[in-house]
Amino acid sequence: MIPALSGHDWPALIERVLAVLPEPGWVVLPDALPADLVAALREELVARDAAGVLHAAGIGRGAAHQVRGSVRGDRIAWLQASWPAAARYLALMDSLRQALNRAFFLGLDEYEAHYACYEPGGFYRRHVDRHAGGADGQGQRVISTVCYLSEPGWPADAGGELLLHPEGHDDPVRVRPEGGTLLVFRSDNLPHEVLAANRQRLSIAGWMRTRGD
Repeated sequence: MIPALSGHDWPALIERVLAVLPEPGWVVLPDALPADLVAALREELVARDAAGVLHAAGIGRGAAHQVRGSVRGDRIAWLQASWPAAARYLALMDSLRQALNRAFFLGLDEYEAHYACYEPGGFYRRHVDRHAGGADGQGQRVISTVCYLSEPGWPADAGGELLLHPEGHDDPVRVRPEGGTLLVFRSDNLPHEVLAANRQRLSIAGWMRTRGD
């Protein structure tokens, strides 16, 4: 069942993802989420951060996991279905996951996501979301999502853009962190990076994965 969004046509947004994502491998959806949900997610993130739930993010996983401030500088907290705003967002992403499976037989078994807070000057160096080394019992990331939770009217000179580096493109694809914008892209072959901003930058990063052991 597709969740209802007041004033927003979520089924139409899903159809746009299905139409555009296969080629070139990414789709940017401005105002994908209504302002009230963006505000609720932002408030929930800020409240969890004030409660000390967010922690410094790392790179790699398992034995290779490490915190390296020279590579990424955000604080994160994994979304929990018991958090009211997060539960609404997770339901939307699950409906998108199911639609992608029906259309493309991707075998997407789960969706995971975390709140992310970048303080002024925080960045994330160029990387690919799918971990190297093949399956490790945890499934593989197939589809990545980023949803921005900034206050309305992110200034053009504030920085903080996400840059996609598609193969064969001379210039990167720039995505401004405007609140309510949703970015959906392939996890395996799209290097990307987060540029430093001159103000706090809030978002949700998520991944649709295949089944693990």
